[in-house]
Amino acid sequence: MAVSDGTMKRWNILQLIALITSTALLSIGNSHASAQQDEARLIANLEELMIFLSAAQSAATGNQDLINDPELGDKGITGKMVITEALNNYKEKTGGRFLTPGSNDLFYQARKAMLSAVKSVVDEAQPVINAKGVGFKGFIPAVFRSQVSIKFSDKMAGKITFKATAPNQLLRNKYHVPDSWEANVLTSVFESATHSKGESYTERSQHNGKNAYRYMKPMYYKPGCLSCHGNPKGSIDITGGKREGGKLGQLAGAMSFVIYTE
Repeated sequence: MAVSDGTMKRWNILQLIALITSTALLSIGNSHASAQQDEARLIANLEELMIFLSAAQSAATGNQDLINDPELGDKGITGKMVITEALNNYKEKTGGRFLTPGSNDLFYQARKAMLSAVKSVVDEAQPVINAKGVGFKGFIPAVFRSQVSIKFSDKMAGKITFKATAPNQLLRNKYHVPDSWEANVLTSVFESATHSKGESYTERSQHNGKNAYRYMKPMYYKPGCLSCHGNPKGSIDITGGKREGGKLGQLAGAMSFVIYTE
């Protein structure tokens, strides 16, 4: 059967529309997949920063009996020692190296900044850690995290920031006050009965008027936390603060990262 020129033209146009549509859909699909991959890599990098930070915190402040020994001077808790122990712990947990030679991406810069911040905080605390005749030194996990977060954020010059935060009823440090987004995640997500314990939360949102990728990782009370944050509630702990009556495994706060995307 003969096909008219008009029918052929219409058929070609329909083919073209179908081709354009399928190409566009494929492009959207690829773009979506790429965005998912980028987000997965970003989360993986943040999780690995957290692994290193946790290891460094344990190495620096985990032995409070040693730090607070008034009879002993040099405790051997130096920046170099803390970094070495944290890197070894990181490798045991991840099977990889914390720094990859030759890389120069954002998270390579972030890892270098984290190393530098941790070392600086521990080295600057040497007169406190090694003071003889003094019992409680005040070099505790919360102080370590707070000081590292300030130095890290300064070194990253507005590209990435992080801080420790907590529900308002558990706050002791004004620097840790949650913003509205963090407060909502703490109460609506981390304290929700449907939230998987330990699972991080991520969202694209605004921060200080700029587009940002936001990430929070919940923290829970461990045995070592309860001497200051446990019971009896309202009693005074060694730091001079009031105990919150926290229980083992209860939500204690979170680490909050902001990665600016503009």
